[in-house]
Amino acid sequence: MNLQCPLLPFAVLSLVLSGCEGSAEPVAADTSVEVVDVAVHDQDLESIEWVETPWWGTPENLDEAQAIWAQMSGENFASTWTLMPGTTRNLLSNAPHGGVVNVYLNDAAAVDPSHLAAGSIVVKASMSTPGAPAHRYSVIKKIPDFDPEHQDWFWVEYDDIGHVVTDDRGTPLAGAIGPNKTSDCVSCHKFDSDFVFLNPTQ
Repeated sequence: MNLQCPLLPFAVLSLVLSGCEGSAEPVAADTSVEVVDVAVHDQDLESIEWVETPWWGTPENLDEAQAIWAQMSGENFASTWTLMPGTTRNLLSNAPHGGVVNVYLNDAAAVDPSHLAAGSIVVKASMSTPGAPAHRYSVIKKIPDFDPEHQDWFWVEYDDIGHVVTDDRGTPLAGAIGPNKTSDCVSCHKFDSDFVFLNPTQ
C-alpha cells in the first residue's frame, strides 16, 4: 500500500480525527534492512487531467478514515496482521514512501493477496530507521462501489498517532486521491497490479 505518488514527499498531515490512539507499530526485533525495488513506473504526466479542486478530504471521507484507523488499532494490526507475501520487516523503500517500511494485510486481504477482495486493507508503515517507531501510515481499503474506476480503493494517510495528514494545499489525504498537482495516489499506483505495489502478481 510507497497512499504523493506525485503525492507528498512520504513523507506520505493535519486534520485531527477524534478518538485516535497512539501508534500501534511495535519496535521490530529484527533491525536488518531488505532492499526492494518499488520504483514508480515512467508515465506521461502530460496525459493526466489534473484537477484544481480535489474531491477527496470530505467529511464523509474523514468519517471513513476514522473508522479504518479504529479497526486497525482495535485489531492491533502491527502485531496480528500478515506481512505482505514476499516481504519481510524493514524493507528499504523508494520515494515517495521513502525510508524503511513494513507492509501489513488484514484477514480479508491475506486470503488472496493476488486478488484483493472487498474489505481488504493494506497498511504501509514507514519508519526513519529499522526498528524505529512508525511515523507515517499509508493505507488503502477496498470498499464496494466507492470508486469503480480505480478498483474501489479508499486511500488515506495517517501520522504516527492516527491523524489524517494534509497535502500542500491543506486538503486531508483521505478518499479517492488523485489526480491533482499536489496529491496523486491513483495515477501512480494504477501502473501496478490492482493499484498495489509489492502485490505478488508482479
